[in-house]
Amino acid sequence: MNRYLTPSKISLLVLVSLYCESAVPNPAIIPVLSFVVTRLIPSTNSSTSVSPGTAINSALTVDDLEKLLEQYQSNQPGRSLLDQFLKKLWSIDCLHSLHQFFNDLGAYLVPPHGTNSDEVVKPPNCHVALTRVSPLGIFIRRAQLEFTRIKFHDAVSLWTAFLNFRAPTEDGWRKKNPSASQKPLDAGISNFNLENQNHLLQACYGSLDPNQLENAKFSTEDIEAMLEFQLDRLQKLGNRMPEDMKNRFRDLMGQLSTMPSLAHFVRFFDAWRSGDYSSAFENLHRYFDYTTHTRDKSYYQYALLHMAILQADFGCFSEAIAAMNETIATARENQDVSCLNFGLSWLNHLSKAYPKEMKRAGYVGMLSSESENLEFLKNKAKETKMWNLYSSTLLSETKLLLSSMTLFALNVEGRMLIDTSLYRTLKIQQYTLSYAGLLKLKRFLRRNNLTASFHILNQLTTGASSEPDLDFQLFLLTIDYHTRLSNYSTAYNLLSQKQADLKNYSGESDIYQLVHCLVLKARLFVEMGRAGRGFTVAMRAVGIAMRCRLCPMMWEGVGVLAAVLASLGEFDMARRLLDSVIPQALGGGDTAVSAQLYSWQADAYIGLAGATTDPRTRTSLLSKSENYVDRAGHYFHKILDTRSSLTLLAKKATIARLRGDDKLAEDWATKYHTFYQSEIVDGGEGGMDV
Repeated sequence: MNRYLTPSKISLLVLVSLYCESAVPNPAIIPVLSFVVTRLIPSTNSSTSVSPGTAINSALTVDDLEKLLEQYQSNQPGRSLLDQFLKKLWSIDCLHSLHQFFNDLGAYLVPPHGTNSDEVVKPPNCHVALTRVSPLGIFIRRAQLEFTRIKFHDAVSLWTAFLNFRAPTEDGWRKKNPSASQKPLDAGISNFNLENQNHLLQACYGSLDPNQLENAKFSTEDIEAMLEFQLDRLQKLGNRMPEDMKNRFRDLMGQLSTMPSLAHFVRFFDAWRSGDYSSAFENLHRYFDYTTHTRDKSYYQYALLHMAILQADFGCFSEAIAAMNETIATARENQDVSCLNFGLSWLNHLSKAYPKEMKRAGYVGMLSSESENLEFLKNKAKETKMWNLYSSTLLSETKLLLSSMTLFALNVEGRMLIDTSLYRTLKIQQYTLSYAGLLKLKRFLRRNNLTASFHILNQLTTGASSEPDLDFQLFLLTIDYHTRLSNYSTAYNLLSQKQADLKNYSGESDIYQLVHCLVLKARLFVEMGRAGRGFTVAMRAVGIAMRCRLCPMMWEGVGVLAAVLASLGEFDMARRLLDSVIPQALGGGDTAVSAQLYSWQADAYIGLAGATTDPRTRTSLLSKSENYVDRAGHYFHKILDTRSSLTLLAKKATIARLRGDDKLAEDWATKYHTFYQSEIVDGGEGGMDV
């Protein structure tokens, strides 16, 4: 395979020669030059808007050239610029003509300084001389150099590929040149008077049909450009390489004499995204083993950096810390500020995301305080204009304020918070499976299908992700599972253990998780019939949520506090608390929280109705409670929560009995048993809209 030259580049050289011979009319000069330059100079647009076809020169086809040239008239009457181009293109009629074409390209350049003008031989039609440092001049010089260094076998491959490239234009060329003789593939063969079935002819070309000749339209440079494009997609978007693309690259790599080192890096990222630790480790070593020999180990720190991130992603934190410490030392030795800042910031992030694992691996942290470390990283990132690092440092600083329960409302203005997964590996397939499993588990729990929930919970626990957010969501669903089984002791022990872990790492954990655990513990006390013990827990959760502006948890915490008060007989206080948070919860859009708040409000009104002796007031309160039961049932029906819908049917029967309507109460009791049999015992498809 050729290192640089392709048939498309030969066609560009033909266009440049036409321009130098003044065969291009004035209206077509700018379009033709723009067409050539855009395929020689890489685009400066963002990689997300660049496709592989525009990223490599091999995207040029004969159709592109025809669309460009057929709309312009040449300097010869009755001939278009396309006709001139085809005439020049078909004048290269043998391998010797191809050599002569490349030898004559130097005449289109300005002679070097000190060269006698009498010694310079120029083509008779040359009117424009290109400077040697211009884009077109550099293109011609490199094309000449690469053709001089090309091997004979590669030169023959280039010639046959050129025949294949120009074959679609033969009909148009012969239509404008009817006097042209019916030449074979190579004009030099006609001198031997060979027949079509001659062995020499078959050995040279294999086929007399130009469309069946070798189509070597890719060069080594084109393959490296495609690898760079694929690597950019892997790094920025996180998507893996498709199977058809893998097969295409495998075929192209088989044609190369030496494997590009970048191919190992692409394989490393692809194996990393797929979770193949051994293959990722091996390909990373191969890539940097090839590159460090030629770059004098100036990129050694980046090999260590990727090694550290790879080790951490697969749970090997002690090896990751050792590799990152060596990365920082090497970057400091090589005065690589960017790598140094990234390494320090990554260590800071890892200590916050995985505090227990880092402590177990022996990481003791930095000598200065965390706020000083963040301030140092922020200043260095701003000095070196590493805006991604600067944004992530601002995010870490904001999380520090949250975890320390500091009022941060004045500090959050003007700060752009980027995604918390900046330093994480975007393995989209694993995340998709994990989230799908969590959604299935939540759905089965709401439908009270505890058998299916048990199996899914075991699968998710066995293949637990190292992602902290996913782990916490799985923990919440585990608590819900044990609560629905009435395993209150197990749920309480899990909550206590989680709360103890969060307290031990209070400066490094998420305050949201702490508040959520407190709310669940208070709610668990209500379920266990020990509402008095849940009062202080609920008050603490609401207080922390208010200070840290955690509105969703504050709404749920106030609801749990109201449930505690209702269990203690303080129905009016519970009603007032719920009246204050229900409108805010409805604005938040959390259907499950809104449904539960309405259910607790119905309990408060039922309690008020039971405590009053005035029949008229009692009837009014029961009507309001029934209204809130209907609202709660509407929201529980949306989320298909069958157990909660069943509880609301029992409340309907209770309200009817308090009104003295025993017949209606019996009807609701019958619906309760029917719904229990169809949805809980037999396993229905959704909740009942009560």
